[in-house]
Amino acid sequence: MAPAAVSAPAPAATTVPAPIKPIVAPATVTFNTQALFASDKKARESAAAELAALAKKDGPAAFINADFATAAVKALNDKKSPAKREGAAKAISTFASKCPTAIELIIVNSIEKGVMSTLLETFADKMPVVAKAAVKAVKDITSRMSPWATATLLPILLKQIKENGKYQVKIGCLEILDNLVTKAPFQVAKLTPDIISVLAEAVWDTKAEVKKAAKESLTKTTSLVSNKDVEKLIPALIKALQNPVEEVPNTIMLLSATTFVSEVDAPTLSLMVPLLARGINEKATATRRKVAVIVNNMSKLVDNEYTIRPFVPKLLPGLIKMEEGMADPEARSVTQRAIKTLREVSKIPEGDGSDLPPLKLADAAAIAKIVVGVYTKVGVTSAPKATDPDVVYISELAASLVASRNFEVADWEKALSPYLAFITVTPEPKAIARDVLLKCTNEDDEDDDDEEVPEDEEQGEDLCNCQFSLAYGAKILLNTATLRLKRGHRYGLCGRNGIGKSTFMRAITNGQVEGFPLPDQVRTFYVEHDIDGSEESTTVLSFILDDERVDATKEEVIEILASVGFTDVRQQHAIGSLSGGWKMKLALARAILFRADILLLDEPTNHLDVVNVAWLEQYLTSLTTCTSIIVSHDSSFLNNVITDVLHLNRFKIKRYRGNLEAFVKAVPEAKSNYSLQVDSHYKFRFPEPPFLDGVKTKEKALMKMRKVGFQYATQPVQQLYDITL
Repeated sequence: MAPAAVSAPAPAATTVPAPIKPIVAPATVTFNTQALFASDKKARESAAAELAALAKKDGPAAFINADFATAAVKALNDKKSPAKREGAAKAISTFASKCPTAIELIIVNSIEKGVMSTLLETFADKMPVVAKAAVKAVKDITSRMSPWATATLLPILLKQIKENGKYQVKIGCLEILDNLVTKAPFQVAKLTPDIISVLAEAVWDTKAEVKKAAKESLTKTTSLVSNKDVEKLIPALIKALQNPVEEVPNTIMLLSATTFVSEVDAPTLSLMVPLLARGINEKATATRRKVAVIVNNMSKLVDNEYTIRPFVPKLLPGLIKMEEGMADPEARSVTQRAIKTLREVSKIPEGDGSDLPPLKLADAAAIAKIVVGVYTKVGVTSAPKATDPDVVYISELAASLVASRNFEVADWEKALSPYLAFITVTPEPKAIARDVLLKCTNEDDEDDDDEEVPEDEEQGEDLCNCQFSLAYGAKILLNTATLRLKRGHRYGLCGRNGIGKSTFMRAITNGQVEGFPLPDQVRTFYVEHDIDGSEESTTVLSFILDDERVDATKEEVIEILASVGFTDVRQQHAIGSLSGGWKMKLALARAILFRADILLLDEPTNHLDVVNVAWLEQYLTSLTTCTSIIVSHDSSFLNNVITDVLHLNRFKIKRYRGNLEAFVKAVPEAKSNYSLQVDSHYKFRFPEPPFLDGVKTKEKALMKMRKVGFQYATQPVQQLYDITL
């Protein structure tokens, strides 16, 4: 399926304004919520089923119209009526099973004195049946809620663990946290900086039951650490959190003996930083020196400042103080290196990091305005308000996606569509989700542009300067992306696998990139080594001469072919007899004769040996008037050839000056795609070969060859001589 150029990936325009479902409560309440909290159990169940049926029909509007949240909080706080408290909790369980998405939007939040907060406090109810019902209600809600709502729920959960004086509440909240680790491991892993600091305090609780539960939660949460270097040390790190006085020096010794090669992410830092912060305050110079070594090595493997910034206030002030008071010159020098690395990675050139302004992360309130704007643009008769409960909740989910740097269309559609459907069914909720994603991406790019993308100030001729959008079927590849190409530059097209690099180059070749120069203005040639099967019997020379795009005489063709290694004899060979390397040379010769202004090369080093790769590097770097766009997983080749990087990321193209090394330095998270990291923990093991049937020994030769030769059927010259085995 060919990619399609699109002017905008917005939902299809509607001729009639789309109707929108009312979400704001009317002046009169349509459902008597007191029936949910009646003394009679059957009456409560009947009322809950009735309201659930309304919610299935009307969505969260049913609960908002009935003012269920206010009524539920009041019932849960009624100390005189266990029936009301139990009824409120059981009603929520009923809604969670029968209309989970609608009630989730009402219940899941961290509002002080809200329904969720009050339910958590009910874990300590004096009536066991009420406490049990409250625990079940929270479990029913959290087991069915969107995993992206974890960030919305977590603050109130951690607050109860940290501050609530009743051990039943703490244990219940720890149990809910354990369930979230299982349900939403990716989302919980991103939030470990907040979680582990609370759990590290909870393991010191005076109540033995809380200590035990906190230790189990800490073990489960730290299981999300995927760093292979630290994985084996997790038990020791947990032990150091529980018994820091005795265990910190020993654990620091273990860490200092570890070679860090894997990326250091937020879960890893969450586990290590408390230990390192304590190690900074140790008396022994040797221990503090080891801490500096660990910080230096660890910081180098952090992908961006967003990951490490939350931990800087716990490390940098202590390191600065440690460096100022160290008498040992060598230990002081090691500490200075650690401080320098930490500053570079966290982008804090001065100060101790204790009064850092918060990083500009996703703002749910701003996203709410984006959601409203999208609906206004598509022409709904009465656009929702940014303060509407459904818009607020959708915006919080979107903010969680943005904070996780997740800009995958499928994930946004899956996360937002069920809740967008409560607002309007036309345009399709998935189309609205895509539009919200693109708007959020553009906002995020505007924040990053000043830091990441230099102004294009070089002198030279512009071959292309266009803005366009590109889609592949229903998948958005690029949205209002800008492509600017200078003559003579060599651009490496970079991005993670599957993002659409090859599709983009094909789109250029097929004329599907809006605004890209026409063939009569700029000659563009797509270099590929694959030869059509129907042409296998054609000779090399005829293959070039028969190509109508080639602008050269026969003599010029022969000369160019000879310049890339095709002798007179080899020019008469059928192209079907050529190896992959020679096919690539043939494709390059054809591109030279095409006299291209822009060469598009997709994995040009495939099938080339070391000598031919070196030849290709020399050829490309010798081009002064021809521009190249290159896709390659050969990091060394790409680094040696390119002058700029075009980074495909979040539906945009960003240009970075310099080679691949400069790009990876500017965008550390790209390192995993363009460097081969050898992990000492991975080993290949092949089974010992067994004895063949009827053979009792491995000493005796089963087959011998002497003076054997080999020749390809299509080649006039023999390739191998006198082989003896």
